[in-house]
Amino acid sequence: FIHGLVLAAPADQPLADAERSYGAIMIFSAFSQKEWSNGDQELLVSLAAPIVATVIGRGKTLEKVGDLQRLLADALRRVEAAQAETRIAQEKAEEIAFELDGVREQAKRSRQQAESLSAIIKAGAAVQATEPSERELAALQTSYRRALEDLAALNQQLANTQLEANNLRDQLAEAEEAQ
Repeated sequence: FIHGLVLAAPADQPLADAERSYGAIMIFSAFSQKEWSNGDQELLVSLAAPIVATVIGRGKTLEKVGDLQRLLADALRRVEAAQAETRIAQEKAEEIAFELDGVREQAKRSRQQAESLSAIIKAGAAVQATEPSERELAALQTSYRRALEDLAALNQQLANTQLEANNLRDQLAEAEEAQ
């Protein structure tokens, strides 16, 4: 009895699957007061399975949305970390480029000193009609050897710095690709 109306036989159908119950469908024929037939009951039973599948599918969709949101948040954290690594690598590359310029300048000065010493040695040999004393020659040779050793050390330092700069450029490119 609802709002003064007498209802004909109500029909109900549980909405459940093998694991859990989701509710039930209850149908009343309040206005027509039609009796519920077996065909009506079969129709109700046949509609229950698609309704349950829809309820389960919606729940799984909500779970998937949650999973996707978590994956997105994780991906955003990784992108931010990659961007931070890229910034650090760029700063390091700039520092090494600056150092490399300094080493190149020092190598250039050392080459010029070696060339000057070589020119002095050649000029000294040409100017002196007599052979220089062994002490003078030994001093010039020592000075020349030191200049060559300095030049070799600077060349090695330049090569190492260039290698490090190339490695950092490669790392920077990889970080930018990952980003």
